[in-house]
Amino acid sequence: NDGAGPIAGLAWITTDIDGDPRPTPADIGADEYAPASCFPPTDVAVNVLSPTSADVTWTSTGALNYDYEVRTSGAAGSGPTGLAFSGTIAGSPINLLGLSDQTTYTVYVLSNCPGPIASNWSTGVSFTTPCLPVSTLPWTDSFEGATIDNGDPLICYTREIITGTGANTWRTRVTPIRNSIGPRTGTDYMAHSFNANSWLFTPGMQLTGGQTYEFSFWYVHTDAIAGHTLNVGVGSAANAASMSPLGSIVDVVNTTYEKAAYLFTPVSSGVYYFGVQDVSLNTSPWYICTD
Repeated sequence: NDGAGPIAGLAWITTDIDGDPRPTPADIGADEYAPASCFPPTDVAVNVLSPTSADVTWTSTGALNYDYEVRTSGAAGSGPTGLAFSGTIAGSPINLLGLSDQTTYTVYVLSNCPGPIASNWSTGVSFTTPCLPVSTLPWTDSFEGATIDNGDPLICYTREIITGTGANTWRTRVTPIRNSIGPRTGTDYMAHSFNANSWLFTPGMQLTGGQTYEFSFWYVHTDAIAGHTLNVGVGSAANAASMSPLGSIVDVVNTTYEKAAYLFTPVSSGVYYFGVQDVSLNTSPWYICTD
């Protein structure tokens, strides 16, 4: 003060850099911050029960209740496009019924807290429903829906890799692969490379106990070189551990298509999966094809 008069009080800025009101008197901070008090659910998980049902679970946040969305597309809260199911529930779990088979969904959950305050949406968890079992027999498939050369197995088929990679185990093919060998009929087929071991499982088949069924397929080798063995099995799940053997073809060398056929009589009615395993443990015998 230069003696000209009393010192005037300093004014303060009444809002912070975000436009939020500041307290009186103001502190020296540039941003007012209130810790979050309503948190999104954590550990969201989905257990797919069937082609049309699934359970969704999460760890409780102590909220009053929870909103959820199940979507085929779009972000949580983005509106009706892609929204398959939504609702409010007291707590975990959600039992989803009426799902479509062969469909990928993403589920989101948020907490509703006192206030009322809503949390952010949880991180989305995606899941895919399996195919409905084939119930009309006889059933034939020649892989004509493949469209992609060197692609993953068609939807409703399952591949289990024992050794090797996705690149040299069972793959879709739409052009001849070697020595002008390609599909038996149509344009599409499946092929398995050398130096790999994997199973290809059919869609589930609804079979009746006590009735005998034939499972058959056509197979060919691109070269008359021993080294591929085909194992055939059947089981109640599409995995190697569930397979019961139906037969084997050791050291396949035929360079024209031949038919393999196996009989199976289930003890009880249910859904069964047939599997074909190709085992090739060295780099010389090239490709096995099936159609």
